[in-house]
Amino acid sequence: MSEFGDLEKKAQDYVEEHPDQADKGISEAAGFAERETDHQHDQQIDSAVSAAEKHFGQNQDQNQQGSQDDQNQQGN
Repeated sequence: MSEFGDLEKKAQDYVEEHPDQADKGISEAAGFAERETDHQHDQQIDSAVSAAEKHFGQNQDQNQQGSQDDQNQQGN
């Protein structure tokens, strides 16, 4: 396995074991990057956050809950 692949596996394991901490870390890193770039690249940073969350499966429970709420509202 390549060095990057090993790091990716470790990150995936961490996200699975500590999803709240991983989400907090992603948010803090994004905030730091936005401040350091004087908010000139916020759109790109937000895209990177979304890609990271999608890759690691973050927010799946929230998205599934949102879909269920939408279906419940449509049924009423």
